[in-house]
Amino acid sequence: MDNSLLVKIMGFPATLVHGDTLQLDWWLWLKHRLPKTGNGETLIDIGCGNGSFSIGAALSGYERSGLSWNERAQRVADDWAKVLGRKCH
Repeated sequence: MDNSLLVKIMGFPATLVHGDTLQLDWWLWLKHRLPKTGNGETLIDIGCGNGSFSIGAALSGYERSGLSWNERAQRVADDWAKVLGRKCH
């Protein structure tokens, strides 16, 4: 099944269960430490991989930029952000 199709069906949670099995645990840890914002603070995710944390930050109200040196992972992040209606930088 296409990664973007799974994200279309399941939404943001699908980005956390794809690939690294610890990604969901990491997101839950980060989510409790990343306050929601209504002020549009900017978060820079260096080494964003597939972009799931950057997308999660956007869902928490942050403007964000995800940077990755892995071209394939950056394309996946861009695709997922588009599917979820978020512009990926």
